[in-house]
Amino acid sequence: MPARGVRRRVETIDDCELMLAVKQGDRESFEVLHRRHKVSVQRLLSRMTRDAAVAEELSQEVFLRVYQ
Repeated sequence: MPARGVRRRVETIDDCELMLAVKQGDRESFEVLHRRHKVSVQRLLSRMTRDAAVAEELSQEVFLRVYQ
């Protein structure tokens, strides 16, 4: 687990830089992106599908693709 100072630094990086880090295999950057956007992605998908279970599955697929 990274030191607290490192975690705070990663938390302040913008999404574009985090995506570049994820592309290079940085799991912590992925976790930060997931934490930042999980709720908004699920809300959007819930409105689009009108089905919470489908929205949850689609949200998982979105973040899986980001991670890959």
